[in-house]
Amino acid sequence: MEPMPSLAFDTLKAAKALRAAGFDDAQAEAVISTVGDAIGGNVATKADVQEMKVDLQALELRITHQFESLYKHLWALSAGIVTAVVALIKLLS
Repeated sequence: MEPMPSLAFDTLKAAKALRAAGFDDAQAEAVISTVGDAIGGNVATKADVQEMKVDLQALELRITHQFESLYKHLWALSAGIVTAVVALIKLLS
């Protein structure tokens, strides 16, 4: 498994804002650490999005081929049914 990418998070700016709001250093560090840990594993990188896009394109292609195959089989089945009905009509006439 690849390591998680680091989140673009300005910890210094966040710490300053927390201190300005009345947090002491330990509290500010704890909040920043907790927030970073909580959101760090839930962020998709550009590479993640591109990989998913490639996977979806491959899936779309496979689905398209399956539908083409099913369509051909449906036509062959339809032709067989028509042939059987015509043969039965001739046989029963």
